[in-house]
Amino acid sequence: MPGTPDIQTVVIIYNPLSGRGKTGHVAQQACARFEAFGWQVQQVIPTAYAGHAEAVLAPQWSDSVDLIVVVGGDGTLREVVTGLIRTGSRTCLGFIPMGNANVMAREFNIPLNPEHANKAVLEGTAVSPDVGKFESGRQDSHYFLAMIEVGQGAKIVHCVDQLRNGKLNRLYRFWGDIVYVIGALLSLLGRKPAPFTLTTDGANCRTNQYHAVISCIRTYSKGWSMTPEAVFDDGLLDRVSSESASVLSFGRHMIAASGCKPFASPYVCYGRGRTFAIASESTLFIQADGEAITQATVLTVETLTGAYRILVPGR
Repeated sequence: MPGTPDIQTVVIIYNPLSGRGKTGHVAQQACARFEAFGWQVQQVIPTAYAGHAEAVLAPQWSDSVDLIVVVGGDGTLREVVTGLIRTGSRTCLGFIPMGNANVMAREFNIPLNPEHANKAVLEGTAVSPDVGKFESGRQDSHYFLAMIEVGQGAKIVHCVDQLRNGKLNRLYRFWGDIVYVIGALLSLLGRKPAPFTLTTDGANCRTNQYHAVISCIRTYSKGWSMTPEAVFDDGLLDRVSSESASVLSFGRHMIAASGCKPFASPYVCYGRGRTFAIASESTLFIQADGEAITQATVLTVETLTGAYRILVPGR
């Protein structure tokens, strides 16, 4: 149930690479506003490297403050949530979105304007969203806040990942959408995604699938939805899958998603469940929350109900 936690002490964690380099300034503004409100801000801390918030900062502060405020993108928020889950902490979170897609902020109706987001933290109520837990191949367990995707959409993310870690790194930081368009065009080249089987709750098995999205939330991208019936705290993961390998069919599906509508096609199936298993004879393109995952032939997914607490505008 939503509630307003008793907050006295706060730490602010920000990603200096998000928000076109403005997150440090935004974090200091948030610090001043929180202190004027009467909260005690213990520290304002920049992340130093990928994984820093997950491995060090979240565990370090999980039992030391009443609230951890994240200033950055969806990836930084996921790192902090993952760090809290691994330590078994229920420390509440606040979020000031400064990323490119800001999927989680859009889902929770957190304002994209930093000043308004500060107010949402100060006046918000705590909700407990679900989280997806997944394993691929021999990798350790990982988590996603929004969705995990297999197939053509994931191939786009793999292409974008190569571009943003290469010569287009600077372009991605300032105009990420352009890099996604380039990645989408490049993804049409080379091998097509492999077919796979998708099993839901150990019983419902669909064969020869070429694309699937398994979601905790409704929002897929900037105002898009692949699973328009998803609810972030219902204890279930929503899924949509397609048995068509056609690029045209995938494109039409994306158009429907951009309007937050189900894609009416005999090749597409919607549903929900608690556990999922994906298997293929060939390596699969996989992405979670917009980040490329090492290709594998198997993927298992399950839901963690009410896995973390975050302040959102009043529901």
